[in-house]
Amino acid sequence: METLSLDRLGKALMRIRRVNISLNCQDITVAELQAMILMVDNQQEATENVFATEMAQQLNLSKASLSQMMNSLENRGFIQRTLNRENRRKIILTLTSKGRQAVKNAREAFLSLLQNLVQGLGEEKAAQLTELLEECSELLVAGEQRP
Repeated sequence: METLSLDRLGKALMRIRRVNISLNCQDITVAELQAMILMVDNQQEATENVFATEMAQQLNLSKASLSQMMNSLENRGFIQRTLNRENRRKIILTLTSKGRQAVKNAREAFLSLLQNLVQGLGEEKAAQLTELLEECSELLVAGEQRP
């Protein structure tokens, strides 16, 4: 691939990355939103609690970074932390009603964004884009797993 097309690809990806999707209507960072979505998904999939240590691993964050994020979310009323009665070294994370509403709003905004994208591109181009993005994701993940 020639340099010009690599440059164009890089610039296009950076523009997409900078798009403010308006998901953060309550000043929630993308990382905080990912954490809250993970909490919702984990709580829907199992009756088990969401623990901070497991969440740090799933989000690929250090325990210190996750702790800082959880402090911020808790101070703003999005989550609640409680000690596990069976193992007091583990902290159980739960979303408050405010946190659940923020996730619901973000998902609705994202769905609207995707619908606008499909409408603008058309079904065929949207399907092609989906296939290309899936392929890109696989290639990038495979590249990360190489020693």
